[in-house]
Amino acid sequence: MNELDLFAAAIAIAVPTERDAQLDRECSGRPELRKRLDPLLDQHARAHHLLDRPNGADRNDETALMPGASLTGPDRVNCRALLGANMIGQKKYAEAEPLLVQAYEDSISLAKKESSSELLADFARYRAETVQRLVQLYDAWAKPAEAAKWRKELERNKK
Repeated sequence: MNELDLFAAAIAIAVPTERDAQLDRECSGRPELRKRLDPLLDQHARAHHLLDRPNGADRNDETALMPGASLTGPDRVNCRALLGANMIGQKKYAEAEPLLVQAYEDSISLAKKESSSELLADFARYRAETVQRLVQLYDAWAKPAEAAKWRKELERNKK
């Protein structure tokens, strides 16, 4: 399973011990994958917990509502992009759009502040994946003009 498939499968398992057992099996021999998934799953749980509250209830910090807000660097970009992809899978296009657009924008702005070639490569990879997901989103949402705009961006990024 790839990272997105594992993320989607994990969030579908409600019992934490069962989810951990599944992740232990699937990530066996791939500790870097588990290391990337755990913070994403934590962010997902926190985001859904906050989003399930009535409007304004127990909200001390608006930034806490944005998935990935406490993550930094490429992990922030990847978290938002994976959550956006998950929303596409659930046909929640209006919820997916801001997550994916923010992931794309973060991939650019955060990369400008980075000097590590490894992290720059992560930003570039996540940016390309996010643009592909934006194309998917707008195709599924029947917004061909937006899909075409992101296809052009995808081609630009390939050069």
